[in-house]
Amino acid sequence: MFSLMTRNPYANFDAFLDTFLDERSNRGNVKTTMTMSPHAQITESDNGYSIAVEMPGFSRSDIEVSLENDYLIVSGDREVNGKKSTYSRSWSLGENVTQEGISARYDAGILYIEVPMTKSKKRIISVE
Repeated sequence: MFSLMTRNPYANFDAFLDTFLDERSNRGNVKTTMTMSPHAQITESDNGYSIAVEMPGFSRSDIEVSLENDYLIVSGDREVNGKKSTYSRSWSLGENVTQEGISARYDAGILYIEVPMTKSKKRIISVE
């Protein structure tokens, strides 16, 4: 004999809807904040990594690229129609990354970041 267990296929949607309605009910003079993780595409070459982060609607002054404890952090703040949007994304940098050579440029809603790598040198260690 088996037992039949029912599940709610809309459980995740219900949780989202509850959160959404809670934020909407606080509309008075309280400004709501949305935090999003922007889409990013990372490609690797022999020279390093290229990261393209989608940040449409931001100006250069809204975007910050920083290094903290071997993490590359991209964040941006903007306000549209009284709602503050915060974008944030971070990546752990490996040991073979040259942090001083990291560069960034913003063009047509996409932030391009170049992360150069150092060439790792092979070293043979003798076994005693």
